[in-house]
Amino acid sequence: MVREFAHIGIPYCYRCDFDCSDGCRNCGQRYAAELEQAVEAADGAAAAFIFEPMSGATLGAVMPPPGYLQSIAEICRRHGLLLIADEVMTGMGRTGRNFAVEHWQVAPDIIVAAKGVSSGYVPLGAVIASKKVVDAIADGPGSGAFVHGFTYNAHPISVAVGRAVLRRVRALDLVRAADSSLPGTVGSA
Repeated sequence: MVREFAHIGIPYCYRCDFDCSDGCRNCGQRYAAELEQAVEAADGAAAAFIFEPMSGATLGAVMPPPGYLQSIAEICRRHGLLLIADEVMTGMGRTGRNFAVEHWQVAPDIIVAAKGVSSGYVPLGAVIASKKVVDAIADGPGSGAFVHGFTYNAHPISVAVGRAVLRRVRALDLVRAADSSLPGTVGSA
């Protein structure tokens, strides 16, 4: 059902394919250039770019090089592509921000979140869409509804757990507590 699509390299300065002698800024831009090339090679068939703000499963919480996320966001804007952040591992306060992309002031069109939404107690995920995406669906030629779901879609127990977890995160100010850049928080110097 899903056709093959282009993949680009993941910026990882430890095993970089490019020159990292400038603190990885140059390699970040070269990896972003791979996105530009892939979009151009798609010849109008590309619709979106999906990325992890911090590489999670494949690399173990690796930060992107300086300027990389801003560059891919700009490339997506310039080509009219949706920017989709996979925040399944990094979202919901795990990096000291509600979503990891906030560290780089990048605003994706869609954020996919899970794990932290229910603290892993029950299966629960979320798709968060920008006004631009919501309006396109609502005003589109179809039903105006975002038809999706899984077997456990809107399961009352999962939703109740998610609400309880998010209330607890907010009550204990856990996102702020996870921000190691703030004095007096876990991981700060």
